[in-house]
Amino acid sequence: MKTKRKKYYHLTDVANASKILTEGIKANNEGLIFMFENLVICYNGIINTVADCIAYNQLYLEEYAVFEIASLGIYGEIMPDNVGEVSAKFQHILKQELIEKQFIKLIIPQVTTEYTPWDIRQILEFFQTREEDPNEEIKELFSILSRQERFKRN
Repeated sequence: MKTKRKKYYHLTDVANASKILTEGIKANNEGLIFMFENLVICYNGIINTVADCIAYNQLYLEEYAVFEIASLGIYGEIMPDNVGEVSAKFQHILKQELIEKQFIKLIIPQVTTEYTPWDIRQILEFFQTREEDPNEEIKELFSILSRQERFKRN
C-alpha cells in the first residue's frame, strides 16, 4: 500500500523566482532549505495561510512567489523549524544543499501581502489590554474593525 507523501512548499521574494526556476532551490550558508506545508490555519476565529504568516511575519515581504516541491527531490533530513508562531508546526527545515529545478514548480508567481485579519486581530487585542488610552486614529480603527464579523471573537 502506498503512503501519501506530504506536499512541501518554498516561498521567496518575487525577484528570486526566475533564478530558482533555472538553478533550483539552493541551501543557505548553513546547508539548510526552509519549506512549509501550505495549509490554511484557523486560530481564535482568524483564518490565514502558512505562506502569508511566513512572508509577512518572518521575511517581511510585500510580494512573494510560492514553489511546490516534488517529494522525489527531497532526500535530506527534514526537521521542524523552531519559530514562535501559530504556524510553527507546519514549517520545516530541510538539510540538503539543493533541490534541483526538475523537482520544483512555480505555483503562485506573485502574492501581495497586506495586513491580514490575523494582524488586525493582534492589534485589536493589544489595545484592549492597554492601560493608557490609544490615540484617536487607533480608537477609530478599533471601532470600525471591532464591528466587522471576521474580527469578532467566537
